[in-house]
Amino acid sequence: MSLKNAFRNLLKIRQERALPPAGPKPPVGSNIVLDRMRIRLKHPISDEQWAWLTAHGWRTVDMRTERRRYAMVPEKGVLRLLKAEGLEREAIHKKMIHLFSEEARAQRRSERAAQAAEIPLMRNSGIGA
Repeated sequence: MSLKNAFRNLLKIRQERALPPAGPKPPVGSNIVLDRMRIRLKHPISDEQWAWLTAHGWRTVDMRTERRRYAMVPEKGVLRLLKAEGLEREAIHKKMIHLFSEEARAQRRSERAAQAAEIPLMRNSGIGA
């Protein structure tokens, strides 16, 4: 880390990156991102679908130069989002954003920790019978 970065971290002088302008429709195989979510386009999308995605903040990113870490959206969810129309698409998108949010991730982590803390019942051991 450079001295400039250390100084900025110390004084908490960080600026949020502005949303880049929407580019042309990406080809198959491209990556599009929104916050910490990433979609790899395995199927062609229409102009209408790309207009909808860009209106909701999705942007094309060159992953070769990108250092941020993203969570990959499952292909099944991408197909559901792209095939849906109108209000159904909005609902799927909101649910997707919620599932990939920090709050939902923290809740899943705490649920896994609680499950790991439970004492498993062993068969034929007489415990918990």
